[in-house]
Amino acid sequence: CGRQALMQGAKVVHVSLELEEEQVVPRYYQALFAAAETDEEYVHPELVISKGKLIKTKETLTEPEISFREPGGVRKLRNEMKKFGPRLGNLVVKSFPTASLTVSALEGYLDYLEEVEEFIPQVCIIDYPKLMKLDSKDLRISLGRTVEELRGVAMSRNLAMVLPHQGTRASMGARR
Repeated sequence: CGRQALMQGAKVVHVSLELEEEQVVPRYYQALFAAAETDEEYVHPELVISKGKLIKTKETLTEPEISFREPGGVRKLRNEMKKFGPRLGNLVVKSFPTASLTVSALEGYLDYLEEVEEFIPQVCIIDYPKLMKLDSKDLRISLGRTVEELRGVAMSRNLAMVLPHQGTRASMGARR
């Protein structure tokens, strides 16, 4: 979601409650510039569409354009980043310790970004709300209330809020 928003020119704030900034930012670089850890070929799926209808899918083996292991791969990535221009400046990644972020603290951080950094995001990604500070007595109700409050933040600030949620293995086959 963050990559797509950046590619459309939106300002994105990505809040992580499980990874440090130094772990999240390279993922954006890899996604934006098709950079890979290794130079091994990978399967690239393609959709074959005719007259607006999906005809079939086709898979081809593809070499990554940029590999961190190839000589000069990091330099090549830096050059691609320069071509991308200031739009990468539309990304702010911030990490908070697990179970420490509250909705009011998030609002304070968004206020800081606006007032001090002059950065008003259009998309806010919180990875992920279950790791926010919740009431341990009733996690389900607390999580629901937190998500409702985050919706209120999104509405009051006129921004899209992306709130991924992880299910357990049992949820894979569940009917509800």
